[in-house]
Amino acid sequence: MAPIVLQMEVHCKGCGKKIEKAIKKIAGVTAVKPYVGEGRVEVEGTADAEAVRARLESKLKKPVVIISTGVEPPPAPAPAAAREAMHGWWTASTTAVRNAIVSAAKKKLEEAEEEAAAIAGGTVVVGGGPAAPAPPHTVLRIDRLHCWGCAKKVRKAVMEYPGVTKVTVDIPANLMMVAGQFDAECLALSVRVKTKKNVDIVSVPPAPAGGSAAAGEGTSRAP
Repeated sequence: MAPIVLQMEVHCKGCGKKIEKAIKKIAGVTAVKPYVGEGRVEVEGTADAEAVRARLESKLKKPVVIISTGVEPPPAPAPAAAREAMHGWWTASTTAVRNAIVSAAKKKLEEAEEEAAAIAGGTVVVGGGPAAPAPPHTVLRIDRLHCWGCAKKVRKAVMEYPGVTKVTVDIPANLMMVAGQFDAECLALSVRVKTKKNVDIVSVPPAPAGGSAAAGEGTSRAP
């Protein structure tokens, strides 16, 4: 039986060992051959190609494309049709892998920039150039924002609240600037319950003409 052939990143021997460890216990896998620098992995045995692909993506968080499922191919088409089919497949698969890699790289870059800005107290301008005018936001003081790891957990709890559109973190000041349409008192209480941290409302955006602020004015603590 032909081996399963997969296309994915294999930068070094360490990557190869991680790939082998991730799939060697799948039923039907008898051998795993990562080709360092070629972006190719061959899996021998009777395992299901889709199961192997899913396990690799789950464990390694990398995009994986199935080049061959290991099933005997159908009769070869005419030479011209075969070339056209191969060209179409290669273009589609290469584009999919490239887009996945670019998307992952952008996400990591954005998170690194956010971390740098949070640690620096919001003085880093993401993307370079002059900073865009900040939208009206509610300012929360969160107890014990020791590091970026702590800040990410609290930010996640804030972002999950209905109406929140953006959260900016200032770790040295223990502050979070929250943009969106929501009740500040309810948000502070929700974050306190989820994170077990004390949450103070430092300020809320001024009320629009003819309206009233969602959480009142001044500084208050979530009950």
